[in-house]
Amino acid sequence: MSGRERRTAARYVVGGLMLDLDGVIHETLDISPRAVAILREKGVNYSRLQVPAKFQSKSVPVLNMPIRALQFITQRASLIVLGYESSIEGWEEILKAHDVRADMMQLEDVFG
Repeated sequence: MSGRERRTAARYVVGGLMLDLDGVIHETLDISPRAVAILREKGVNYSRLQVPAKFQSKSVPVLNMPIRALQFITQRASLIVLGYESSIEGWEEILKAHDVRADMMQLEDVFG
């Protein structure tokens, strides 16, 4: 990835959102409407992922969603990025509503 971020879609940080891949629970780092970054877990072959998979949240039931399709995109150290297909209409609005950074003020470049 050579230091430059290539994922261009809006990404959200949703506290407590986990990804269940064949019974192995993964912590999500950030999520867009079509891709999710997760922490790598031992013993999972990310290049051979299959559904069923699902997002899980103990505190926000609307985030509990099965995934229709899943594909490996990239990996870096302990980070895995997967593409997925949502089955919920308005999924991006749901993610946006639960983004823990939504109320944070953007930092300004003081050296401008």
